Amino acid sequence: MATFAFADKPRVPLSVRIISYKYDAWLPGSLGGLAMQSVMPAEVVASDDCSPAPHTQAFWDLAPQFPWVHFQQPPHNLGPVPHFRQLVAGVEQPYYLLMSADDTLVDSDFLRDAVAVFEQNPNVVAVFGRHVPVDVDGRLLVPEPPRASVEVRILPAQDLRDRLAFDNVVPAVCTVIRTSVHQQVPPFPIDNTLCHDWLQWYLMTFAGDFALIDRPVLHYRTHRGSLSAAHEHEAKVAKCVDEFYLALLNRPEVSAHDREQLRAGRIRKQLAYLPVRRLWRPVVEHVGTKQTWQALAETLSERGVRRLAQWRTALWSGQLAPGAQGLPDLAER
Repeated sequence: MATFAFADKPRVPLSVRIISYKYDAWLPGSLGGLAMQSVMPAEVVASDDCSPAPHTQAFWDLAPQFPWVHFQQPPHNLGPVPHFRQLVAGVEQPYYLLMSADDTLVDSDFLRDAVAVFEQNPNVVAVFGRHVPVDVDGRLLVPEPPRASVEVRILPAQDLRDRLAFDNVVPAVCTVIRTSVHQQVPPFPIDNTLCHDWLQWYLMTFAGDFALIDRPVLHYRTHRGSLSAAHEHEAKVAKCVDEFYLALLNRPEVSAHDREQLRAGRIRKQLAYLPVRRLWRPVVEHVGTKQTWQALAETLSERGVRRLAQWRTALWSGQLAPGAQGLPDLAER
């Protein structure tokens, strides 16, 4: 049996918390990525949310191979957001990384550099890197982007909040957090199973700036059993995203400027998830405001470009002949 152990490496004041639910097959790869780091986290915890048999036994069978990891399970299945909250509540180190057992760190200096960014920038509350999707076998699904010329960029809180009002640009699985931020913002303060990280990032911008280590640091595994795949049905996605906006619009710390941005983002998302034949609903709901018409024009333009690209791909691949039955119907999406 192979044993993965840390060499004699410097320690950093950081806790790594790894969540697992039926991910025992991928957990060794995730822990192997940590073992390849140039520094050693002060603590590594792998927590299985009471997976059904045989996954639970497989999870515990991994413990002897990773003696530097604390393996644990809650008394009963908690579900994603309560499990996240429990793991974060137990962090005592100044910084922590919460990641999923089906994802793997591939940049050996990420943890070292993240801690350095925190220590050099007291106002930074979170440091994140780029992630690249891979399939179940670890094959890249997109080309891995090159390193940026400026590898560390500070993202001012207001600028990032303006971007987050329209889309989540901060990854859930490769973001290191300053633990003390939770004195101002409780971890995962709104129970939304799809947008929990998005909600947290938005509220954390009220506590400080973010920093981006602009290079690929993690391989993000996409598969049928992932949390994101569980929300693929667009009606459920649309409902969760709209709850995200409504929850934030009701927060007292949100300024008039932020409310305007959030309302615009909400309209944009409503339009993005509706079939073309139902686009009149948000237009009527928001009384045909300038924001609505602008979002409608952008949405139709993006959908047209995307659908034309799909047609071109299908035609070039020989899957569809010009004028064939089954050519995608632009009016539907």
